[in-house]
Amino acid sequence: MLAGANLPGGHAGNSKELLSVLNFLELPYFGSADGEMAVVMAQSDSLIIDNRRLPEDKVPSVIGMGLRDALYALENRGLRVRISGVGKVVTQSIMPGTRARGQTVSIRLN
Repeated sequence: MLAGANLPGGHAGNSKELLSVLNFLELPYFGSADGEMAVVMAQSDSLIIDNRRLPEDKVPSVIGMGLRDALYALENRGLRVRISGVGKVVTQSIMPGTRARGQTVSIRLN
């Protein structure tokens, strides 16, 4: 338990990298992430990691991802990306679940 701690939550990205950071920082967590992408969520005084499914033919949600993971997820679906800001993705211009057809997605990081 991490009572009283400021838990990092809402981070999404490469599963192996997220697990590596949690283990390096010796942060206890529940769940598992055996897929390519994962999300870490804070719930009460615990961290939970879970797979984040990204459909191949749909625009994925990249909210909470860093730039590198967001670019990977979007460009691998044939989408072009416009970027503004720094940090984690807070908004994206095309709704997740929309059919990916080479559109340009604007993402804002903060």
